[in-house]
Amino acid sequence: MKTVYLAGPISGLIYAEATEWLDKAKTIFAEYDIHAKSPMRDKSHLAKETILTPHGYEVKPMSSQKGIITRDRNDVRTSDIVLMNLLNTTSVSIGSMVEIGWADAYRIPIVTVLNTSNPHDHAFIHGLSGFVVPTMEEAIEIVISLLDASNVVTEGRRKDRLDYMKYNYTP
Repeated sequence: MKTVYLAGPISGLIYAEATEWLDKAKTIFAEYDIHAKSPMRDKSHLAKETILTPHGYEVKPMSSQKGIITRDRNDVRTSDIVLMNLLNTTSVSIGSMVEIGWADAYRIPIVTVLNTSNPHDHAFIHGLSGFVVPTMEEAIEIVISLLDASNVVTEGRRKDRLDYMKYNYTP
């Protein structure tokens, strides 16, 4: 099964903000037999946090600083592609920038979603990303195409799922 790592800023968000797009993308990719790895998997205990911090949480191993870095690095290394969601960010995400560096070092293709007036609008992002697109729908279509999974569902069903992402995605 092909694998996509879903990357994007988490620090400074509430749990629901951090997981909403991840859950929607995972649902869509599953219909194409693409396994989507989320950096927020097995972290539902963080739902009670007011704002997610960049320092990790020592209460569970995968939420600790070492757990976050070890698993995220391994997820990037073992994925076929990275989908980097940088939509509507207001500050640079250090973790996301490290992940894009890992992906490039491991020669994992990167598809980045980036809007205008974004602090991540930088030569390194454009240079390291195979594709930089303004919408999640375009990014998902590119990932599906790159992973050669477009024949898994019918055209009508595919459009329905991408429309779901478009009209129900709130950054």
